[in-house]
Amino acid sequence: MDIGKKLKNTRVFLGLTQEEFCAGIVTESFYSRVENNKSKISMSDLISILNYHNISLYDFFASADKAVHDKKRVMQSFINDDANRLKKYQHLLKPAQKKYQLEFKLMLSILNDQIGELPKGTIEKAQRQFIKIGKLDINILFYINLLVPIVEFRTLKIIMNYLISSTES
Repeated sequence: MDIGKKLKNTRVFLGLTQEEFCAGIVTESFYSRVENNKSKISMSDLISILNYHNISLYDFFASADKAVHDKKRVMQSFINDDANRLKKYQHLLKPAQKKYQLEFKLMLSILNDQIGELPKGTIEKAQRQFIKIGKLDINILFYINLLVPIVEFRTLKIIMNYLISSTES
């Protein structure tokens, strides 16, 4: 079993950096080595990290791959403009996953043409949470899709310039 890969998949699914995910339980450099299978994590440290993020050992070992699959289903529902199916997937969220609650709220507002009804604080929080420059991947593109209706033109222009320069490299 590849614990490092499962940890990384879980961390990425939660949208956390390595530093945020290891939560000071182990050092970030050690945690990075664990994800890259260069070091082995103790069971007590693994349990501490999982407990910190409200992830049961059972869920970790049984559903890391399921979590990635669930995230893809949610994303596909949004892309397909299917608010009803998206609402059905809301049960996949755990109360501790506030990031995904915000994503769902934003996705449903976009699909139901209710962006104007979102509180200013919610929009600002979404912008802070989703505007993260990093490796260009499917998640970044998905977040940009969520941001387009709620960001100012100037911010959108910066994002688009970043995307264009990333593809030229």
